[in-house]
Amino acid sequence: MIYRVFTATMIIGIVLFLNQCQSPNPEFDEINDLFSKWNNENSPGCAVLVYQDGKVIYDKAFGMANISDSLPIQSNTQFHIASITKQFTGMAIAILEERGLINVDEEVVEYIPELPKYGKSIAIQHLLNHTSGIPEYQYLEDLAGIDGHQGISQETFFDLLQSKDNLNNNPGERYIYSNSNYVLLALIVEKVTNMNFPEFVKKEIFAPLKMRNSEFINTVGPRKQKRIARGYNQNYQIDEPSINLNTIIGDGGIITDIENLGLWAKGLINRQLPSSESLMQTPLSGHYNYGLQYFHHYGLPTISHGGVHFGFRSNILIFPEQDFFVIILGNIDNRDFFYNSYSIADILLKDSYKKIDAEIGLIADVRAFTGKFASKYLDEVIMIRSADSALSITNYQKGEKHAAYQGDENMFVSRASSGQRTYQFNQKKDTLEITDYDGSTKVFHKAEDFSTLSNIKGLAGSYLSKDIGFTLTLNIDEDGVINSDFDSEYFNNFHPLTSEIWMNKNIRMMTITFQRKEGRATGFSLSTDRLKNLKFERLK
Repeated sequence: MIYRVFTATMIIGIVLFLNQCQSPNPEFDEINDLFSKWNNENSPGCAVLVYQDGKVIYDKAFGMANISDSLPIQSNTQFHIASITKQFTGMAIAILEERGLINVDEEVVEYIPELPKYGKSIAIQHLLNHTSGIPEYQYLEDLAGIDGHQGISQETFFDLLQSKDNLNNNPGERYIYSNSNYVLLALIVEKVTNMNFPEFVKKEIFAPLKMRNSEFINTVGPRKQKRIARGYNQNYQIDEPSINLNTIIGDGGIITDIENLGLWAKGLINRQLPSSESLMQTPLSGHYNYGLQYFHHYGLPTISHGGVHFGFRSNILIFPEQDFFVIILGNIDNRDFFYNSYSIADILLKDSYKKIDAEIGLIADVRAFTGKFASKYLDEVIMIRSADSALSITNYQKGEKHAAYQGDENMFVSRASSGQRTYQFNQKKDTLEITDYDGSTKVFHKAEDFSTLSNIKGLAGSYLSKDIGFTLTLNIDEDGVINSDFDSEYFNNFHPLTSEIWMNKNIRMMTITFQRKEGRATGFSLSTDRLKNLKFERLK
């Protein structure tokens, strides 16, 4: 026993020592510094791989795959990659499309008659680019009191979709990310091929790319589970999905290692699979298709996707024109892994970037640009304050705060670890367009400040959603903040955006829109970033 413990300690020491060794490339030292806080035997960590000009130039692991068993992360450590799975689902659809077995303009119900009758025509293409309007099953799962760690069956999945009888939006009208779309795409693959989805992906994708250490969560036996990293929360406590042989997949579900995922990204860049071109082409409209996001970073086209699920966070970032990609697989849900993928690109590709110059103090008084701004669909709010000659910009939903400096008369620029953002105001300074570090844009309008409201007591009470059989009791604290009896950060800490619309400050961007009669609320509709217009009626 002593010999075994000593051997494990020696292995950890060697792995961590090698990671701490000085690299002959100073740029690699900068990359090492990004992950130094995880390079020890008492924390979870990540695996990192960088590919440039036809070869892997950086491949390192930091931290522990299993803290209690003293197992360090290595190049063959498997991780849950969560939503990165969607691009494999997208590739499966592209393969069937190329073979003439499906047409993405066909209606989903032709393949999945179990889909709820929403009274709208939903095409396969709407699933691929997240414009179907089908609600997020994971949010309905939360409201139904189902523990997401366990996964759910196909039957439960359809029961959840049936519980809400309206779509988030008309199909094709707008982009709203929903995991439900990619579960349905995986089911379409099964219906068309008469193969279970993991079988098809293994035969058509894993095998040709020699991804021999890749599999699905619902195919993993007890013996194989030892190769999978444990997932941890911010307090380094175990927080991971259960291995469930009956769980739905397609939106997530793949378990793989850093080098296998590198084979996948290399296969995309080099078009090693016949259907790769479908995934590498920028969509004619929108920014999402086939399980991938298409943006720009400092003027360079990017293809990317992240994955987050119970103790795991991953990101894949491809610069196709530079023959470059970064992959990070982490076994702790830490946003730094997402940002660090861009920071690595910033270190290695900075000479190719197109940056916008910004001047400090161009205009001494920036107060005309300050205030509260809400997005068109009221799903995101930012607060802008003056900070000397700069703007201090807080995004409550993203949990971010940035300083922005003036680039020209009505444009400000901020730079952070995730890249460059621009803030373009109109002449009246009541409309703002934000171009994010990844090239995506969003328009915001100035919102009236309702920090003090007179008639708020009529909002308190108990409300029932008949659709899902869920009761929510709202109360108002002494500071005029609405809270509920549901023990979740998502359903508490609501602040007024307008007299009838209240929003909380968390990542799900939840809003409550009240309906009143004679000053007393008779009901409300609840919306989040992925679930819209869930109706509640007052009980008492």
